[in-house]
Amino acid sequence: MATVEGILNNIERFRSGYTTKRWEFIYADKSPVRKGIPYSIFYTKNKEEFYISIRNNAKEIIKKFYPTDNSMFKAYKDSKLSIKREPYLKPYQLVLTKKLKKQIRTKSNWGIAD
Repeated sequence: MATVEGILNNIERFRSGYTTKRWEFIYADKSPVRKGIPYSIFYTKNKEEFYISIRNNAKEIIKKFYPTDNSMFKAYKDSKLSIKREPYLKPYQLVLTKKLKKQIRTKSNWGIAD
């Protein structure tokens, strides 16, 4: 079972600003989450989706009351055969030195003598 700390250390992205509806979620101890409680959706790097709410000044994982999940993320996850985190390229800036400029001129015939 995932912990809140483990999820927060493994975040790829998250969405917040949601409020619960009546009988939409339950806590780990099977008690229902009241209507109007704010929660956030966290997506981890290994492509799992978690719902986290605040209860008694502590963050707590909540689960959907009905196990059917028709979210767009689930449809995306089910459509992919092998789902993993995509590698991101590091920013790179080319610095032209005198040597590189000379190589460019000779290769492109800019330095043709009269």
